Amino acid sequence: MAMENPEKMLIPIVGKLEDMSPNELIYAVCRFILEVRKKSGENFPAETVQELVTSLQTHLEVQGRNISLLESPEYEKIGDTLDNRMKDL
Repeated sequence: MAMENPEKMLIPIVGKLEDMSPNELIYAVCRFILEVRKKSGENFPAETVQELVTSLQTHLEVQGRNISLLESPEYEKIGDTLDNRMKDL
């Protein structure tokens, strides 16, 4: 039996980050961390990926969502995903 294409199994990300539930936000940001690439398809340096996540954090704060994506226990999976991705880069 052939395995399904993993991309077909991905949950679509819809809506604005600032309007997402905690679980939706965790999923969206983790997936972003794992998938973000340069236009050429090359990986960004690890520091750039971390800066992109920090920019997402700033965006959420500007929109009135006062949460910490990298330090709050509720969002621990985001920090773990970022740590692992940075090790791979």
